[in-house]
Amino acid sequence: MAETFSSSPPPGKLSPKIVLSAPATEMSNHWGKLFVGFGACISEPPFPAWFVKRLFYPPVKHHNGQADYAPYALRKIEACLLDGGFREEEVVTVHPERIPRMVGPQTRAIGLTLMDPLGLGPTSLTFASIFNGKTATQREFERLMEILEPLRGKVKVIVGGPGVWQILQVKDWRKRFPIDCVVVGEGERVAAEIFHKAVNGETLPEVVFAEDAELELIKPIRRPSVGGLVEVSRGCGRNCQFCTPTLRGKRDIPLEIIVEEVKVNIRGGSRSVCLHAEDVLNYGSGPASRFKPNHEKVMKLFREVLAVMERPQLGISHAALSSIASAPKLVEEISELLHVGKSKYAPLFGYQAGIETGSVRLLKKLMAGKALPFKPEEWPEVVVQAFGISKDYGWVPAATLIIGLPGEEEADLQQTLELIDKLRDVPSFIIPQFFMPMMETVLEHKPRFDVAQMGEAHWKILLSCLNHSVRWADHLRKLYFTPESFWLKALYWVGYRLLYFFAWLGGKAVTRRLNLKI
Repeated sequence: MAETFSSSPPPGKLSPKIVLSAPATEMSNHWGKLFVGFGACISEPPFPAWFVKRLFYPPVKHHNGQADYAPYALRKIEACLLDGGFREEEVVTVHPERIPRMVGPQTRAIGLTLMDPLGLGPTSLTFASIFNGKTATQREFERLMEILEPLRGKVKVIVGGPGVWQILQVKDWRKRFPIDCVVVGEGERVAAEIFHKAVNGETLPEVVFAEDAELELIKPIRRPSVGGLVEVSRGCGRNCQFCTPTLRGKRDIPLEIIVEEVKVNIRGGSRSVCLHAEDVLNYGSGPASRFKPNHEKVMKLFREVLAVMERPQLGISHAALSSIASAPKLVEEISELLHVGKSKYAPLFGYQAGIETGSVRLLKKLMAGKALPFKPEEWPEVVVQAFGISKDYGWVPAATLIIGLPGEEEADLQQTLELIDKLRDVPSFIIPQFFMPMMETVLEHKPRFDVAQMGEAHWKILLSCLNHSVRWADHLRKLYFTPESFWLKALYWVGYRLLYFFAWLGGKAVTRRLNLKI
């Protein structure tokens, strides 16, 4: 059951100088299912806030005043602070609703990680724009700001994470939000110094642009992360013009640190582990090899991680479709190692990937590196091959597709529609996203896309994606929850049907509001 908050103080005598937290959508273990957390991107209306919270982000539990699990980015900063001179009892990580009773006379700083504070992430923007609503990610950030407002001027509030660019898009952000310092980029270089200044009462810069961290600065986490997440690579190097990670230099985390973090998660109660990178199959590879996967290094990674796990419930966050298409034997061996489709711990093997477009012209113009080691002209066939290989070995892609890319033409949209049609028989999700320019990308000054700009071809793409995903959703839901308890399966059996009921209501409202003929 979800934890009930009380006003009683936490057990033990904590004297935190620093309190770390995040919006409630991130301070959740999502019922032990990491990808369930993406449900926080849907909006109200049509999905009621109570329904979204109950189904997708129940609050994380605590013991001895500390959160059992926290977002991986927050755990990395926690490790930096502990390695940078702060004692264990001086750094406390909690759910945001616990902040008021955790902040005491000795507290000098609050650190937050933000993923999607204003609901401007591509998935959130798409849902909110279509339904004319507000996402749970935005609503919970606003709630967090309400919690912190009484502390304005009393403690320093420092924010970082992949979503801080959204804060800086607000012209009067210092007045609107009780935030003192925004850190853009990787925090390892600057975190300890900034928090020491805050604790010592020194003035903080309003914005800090942090450079990429060398491997020796990336410290292993000390406590378990949400979803058992463990980073295996950082950065990408494919140079897609709309994406921040792809523009950062690729660095592979040493295997001994990866294994150590897996052990931390297992000891902390995680039943599963999720290896995270922009492309896990490119561990040990990169631009020098034209992003062709290194078979030996990837298999060694999986074998050494499995060797320290109590049960083989191991997944990945992302894989590039071009990597899958270029290394079908690697996909086959990973599936055999994990007994994908044969073990209750691996009824399927899900991963996130980016299709983005079916247009060769747009791919060459905006993301030519995405196709490597293939040529941009081969991209549509690469996607079809990767989906086919995934189907053969029980891998299930949740693939994004961008609507409204800069310079998009009618022919590009038709090519994307044709590609979607070729994928119809592969168990998968295809997730349409409106183009949103993000800070530190080549396209950051391009106009964003929203529902008001959609033409007939855009609606056809969006509906094709939704039809494809709905077609496979119930089948994949049953597989995804195979290892779980009866009550959790029952919750999601009910939740799944309510989800579609609210979506149906929302669809009717959208049709009326936009006067659509669908």
